[in-house]
Amino acid sequence: MKCSACSTKITFWATLKEPTPFRLTCPHCKAKFKVSTPYVRWIFFGVILVFSAIAFAIYQSIQMANLIAAALFSLLLVLVWVALEIWTHAYVSKHGILSPTPKTRNSQNS
Repeated sequence: MKCSACSTKITFWATLKEPTPFRLTCPHCKAKFKVSTPYVRWIFFGVILVFSAIAFAIYQSIQMANLIAAALFSLLLVLVWVALEIWTHAYVSKHGILSPTPKTRNSQNS
């Protein structure tokens, strides 16, 4: 995916710095974009469902005083998060449409 303002490639590391993969800032010219993708609501729902299931498994493990299982589910949570970050970048790079975000009043004054 390339910035439409300066044609710089937006890398995985640039998207990793963003709090959400659906709002991006070009690392070169600092232009801000909204990313539109097909099925974004379904993807969001799926991510919430997966993380909720793993978090519930961690909670249940702690309630049963099975700290080894809790640690393993916590590790699984981190691994799933990393895998989803990589997959999301690939999906957004392939299917994402960048739209410049309108400048806010604060950014116009600075």
